[in-house]
Amino acid sequence: MKPLVLRLRTSAAAFLLTSALAAAPLLAAQTDTAGPDAPPKPYFNRILIGARLSILFNDLMNTETLSGSTSEPVFSFTNATTSTSNQLGAGGTFEFALFERLSIALELLYRKAGYKSNLETSRGETDPVVTRRFERTRTDYWDLPVVLRFYDASRSERPSRTFLEAGLALRRVTHIRTFSEILLPDKTSAISETPAVPRNSTLPGIVLGGGFQLAGDSPVKVIPQIRYTRWLGNTFNSPPTLSRRNQFELLLGIAF
Repeated sequence: MKPLVLRLRTSAAAFLLTSALAAAPLLAAQTDTAGPDAPPKPYFNRILIGARLSILFNDLMNTETLSGSTSEPVFSFTNATTSTSNQLGAGGTFEFALFERLSIALELLYRKAGYKSNLETSRGETDPVVTRRFERTRTDYWDLPVVLRFYDASRSERPSRTFLEAGLALRRVTHIRTFSEILLPDKTSAISETPAVPRNSTLPGIVLGGGFQLAGDSPVKVIPQIRYTRWLGNTFNSPPTLSRRNQFELLLGIAF
């Protein structure tokens, strides 16, 4: 009885071994076939969150001087404005891929703006009455651009791709601080800290731009670009104190 059982076990083991050896090439072929058909891992995630640094090519405020005079009565004035705005700005960015080559991006950028102005008036000819006024205003700009980005390659195609963008922006002015001093003809002075009133505390704009999206071996993505914003109005508009409506900037970003 035992020799029969032993022979049956030996035959079963041989059958299983033979079957395994025969199936191995088939399993390997299936594995090799599944590899190329598997979707490639994208170089860029569907959601990217990061930080941005903005460098302006032009100033936020005009630097300009206005002057004029009359003969009857004798009167003259000179009003000069100098920009004290910061060329650097910083903030955060959020991007969501709607399709492989189309995404929507939302950013929030902060920068400091400001100006100094000097107004001098003179009345009379032989013994003119001169009045001088100095003003320094500083404020915070918050820019919120929302753009659609069109890429020349999909997220999975290659680790670098270019894009064009178009959209809208919203600028909000907050925390206005003003110091002004008037020097009167009798050599006395009057000081005020009443904040300057902007023409538009909230301002819309149109955005156009383009750049690159670069992915290396690390999870950090680098996004350099150039952007143009046309603001549909002036934040400050009291000539010669004028905020610029055309804005050109270089943006350097990182995202994960």
